[in-house]
Amino acid sequence: MVDIDRLSPLQPGDWEWQKNAACRAMGSAVFFHPTDERDPARSHRIARAQAVCHSCAVIVDCLAYALRVREPYGIWGGLSENDRASLLGLKSMRYAGAARQSGIESQAAAQLAITTRRSGWASAADQGIDAEATG
Repeated sequence: MVDIDRLSPLQPGDWEWQKNAACRAMGSAVFFHPTDERDPARSHRIARAQAVCHSCAVIVDCLAYALRVREPYGIWGGLSENDRASLLGLKSMRYAGAARQSGIESQAAAQLAITTRRSGWASAADQGIDAEATG
């Protein structure tokens, strides 16, 4: 069960970014795993979701939101649950724990994470590697 006590109260504008999200009209099945999903199906679904995120105008806002509320499920801002847990210094997004670094949930941290990933995507494209497979 998700611990909703850790969520901060919603502020005006917290959801405004979603109006411009590339995933807005898509079904959630690409972004959230079905019960008992395993590799290689999991890896393919994550790659499809990340491909949508790569070109999204609000990718930083999306990731900043997910980091701030410690969203335990799904692909948010191009990062999987495991990616976000690693960024926050947690073993898992599903089981709450103290983050390794305070303040990592900030907009600046999300921007840095996305900038770093985008440079990896560009490098992979330059080398002819499938960027979806690189995460």
